[in-house]
Amino acid sequence: RNAKEAVAFSSNDSGSGSNYKLFRLSLTGSDPTMATQDDISWAVQAGNKFSVAMTHDGNSSLVTNMAGHRINLIMKGNKSSVALPTGQRGPISIAAGLGGVFYVLNQTSRNISVVKIVGNNLKVESPIDLGLSASSGKPLQLSMSDNGELVVLAERDVVLVYPKSGSVSVMKFANLFSDKTSGEVGASIAIQP
Repeated sequence: RNAKEAVAFSSNDSGSGSNYKLFRLSLTGSDPTMATQDDISWAVQAGNKFSVAMTHDGNSSLVTNMAGHRINLIMKGNKSSVALPTGQRGPISIAAGLGGVFYVLNQTSRNISVVKIVGNNLKVESPIDLGLSASSGKPLQLSMSDNGELVVLAERDVVLVYPKSGSVSVMKFANLFSDKTSGEVGASIAIQP
């Protein structure tokens, strides 16, 4: 937030070697410039989805690999890759909290992984269950407010999560997601800090 940096994740579709790259961009000049490039050696899989987030200080970035059920931490000068534990599958979206904590939304297991940076490594803690019903559809995206609330958008529901207390509640709207079978389907969500 105050680091004047950004990250971008990309693939080159060459089909061999390190096909994914994380670029750190400097935003200090009049035009953005590429500061560093890190290779991530993940197998290319059709239909895979990725997400990336950066800590508030700009020192660390976390990238998720949905099909591989993996997360990759890239710090200045260090990389660490971790497979998510059984029961925490299909990372689809990520948000960075305070103090080196990331929240990873898992589409397959329908929960949120709590991931902490410990030294140069990652520690995956017990997940937060979203309590989504079958009619909610798949979880799609995660967003975080400045005061630490998480909001999860599913195909036909919105869930409010307070990570500190573990409190989870499906939000009810009179005119949104009232028809769980043929109504509108969620696409994207953002919280205004």
